[in-house]
Amino acid sequence: CPLLPPGLDLCFFDTNVNQGNEAIRILQIALGVPDDWIWGPVTQAAVGAISNVTSIIEKFTAEREVVYQSTRNFAYFGTDWMRRAETIGTAAERAGVTQVGALAMHRKFMASKEYLR
Repeated sequence: CPLLPPGLDLCFFDTNVNQGNEAIRILQIALGVPDDWIWGPVTQAAVGAISNVTSIIEKFTAEREVVYQSTRNFAYFGTDWMRRAETIGTAAERAGVTQVGALAMHRKFMASKEYLR
């Protein structure tokens, strides 16, 4: 998402691919705004006010893990989902520091097959 800072864009992109619209709600919770599942002016203002991207990435990753744990198939796929969230979170923190965009980082992550280990 070009509206998000580098690193957070990777988290959001991967979550949107893997968990659909849940990505917006997770982002809203990480930002501390009402989680109404709609990217509106409140969410956009909160995105524009981000001063510590790493902190938001950590909150986003933690909430993503909470959502995974509440999924009915967690007993079967949970280990891999948690690894995916952690791997993406770590890559996102690096991307935020190095200013690498989400798509390039996501392609590298998917090509590495790390999420399958």
